[in-house]
Amino acid sequence: MLTKSDFQKHIQCVKYLWLYKNRKDLLPSEVDPNLQRIFDDGCEVESYAYKLFPGGVDFAQIFE
Repeated sequence: MLTKSDFQKHIQCVKYLWLYKNRKDLLPSEVDPNLQRIFDDGCEVESYAYKLFPGGVDFAQIFE
């Protein structure tokens, strides 16, 4: 399954997404500030989406 966070990883770097899905042991344990900002932006977008569509369906919960 491809999540919103996975898609953001893909946009950042296709190889990073592959490593994240298949070889997490090769990824650095620290998140650099730029990557953290991307994660934070994604959470902010998600928060706005919940406000804009309060009766919407959260597909993440459906596919877990």
